[in-house]
Amino acid sequence: MKIIDNFLPKELFEEFSRNVISSEFNWSFSENDRSEETPYIDTLKLQSVFPDDEIIPHNLIQFIHPIYVPVRNYSGIHTKNEHMTMPVVEYTRSKIDWKVLLSAKVNMTFMHDKSYIMGFHNDYTFPVLTPEFKTGILYLNDTDGDTLLSTGERIQSVKNRFVYFPGDTIQHSGMTCTNSSKRTTINFNFI
Repeated sequence: MKIIDNFLPKELFEEFSRNVISSEFNWSFSENDRSEETPYIDTLKLQSVFPDDEIIPHNLIQFIHPIYVPVRNYSGIHTKNEHMTMPVVEYTRSKIDWKVLLSAKVNMTFMHDKSYIMGFHNDYTFPVLTPEFKTGILYLNDTDGDTLLSTGERIQSVKNRFVYFPGDTIQHSGMTCTNSSKRTTINFNFI
């Protein structure tokens, strides 16, 4: 695992953060049904790693903005807001020096009465095709909604912090926040 604070240049970070909450930025509603989700079973198993934290007791509601989604027979950026997202993607690529971007999206979850484990998972689900991929998370705001790793590590949600780790072997889970109206991150998966 590697953590880089103050990852994006200040001007780029502030511009992107403003864009994400602007009316021009498109979001899609997403609800994960915990009763049928395989990673939820993993979450029950991994809760023993974080015994003081509770699993979210209901379906997780969030908004997502796909930046790059792998689609058969297509290679390219999938976003209506490419002019807003590409500077961040390109800067991240230049700093991390990935060979292939597998997927990228912006996630936004909302304040809860207490901080809950959202569900351990791997972001990218094609490991046979992409062994040894990495997952990266860029935090867009300060919250108490940490990220938990299946290794027992906890990463604080600090604005402009970038963390990456082996996404093929380490599961992660976000936590809901209690001290901000929202928790916003960009998730990258890359080789």
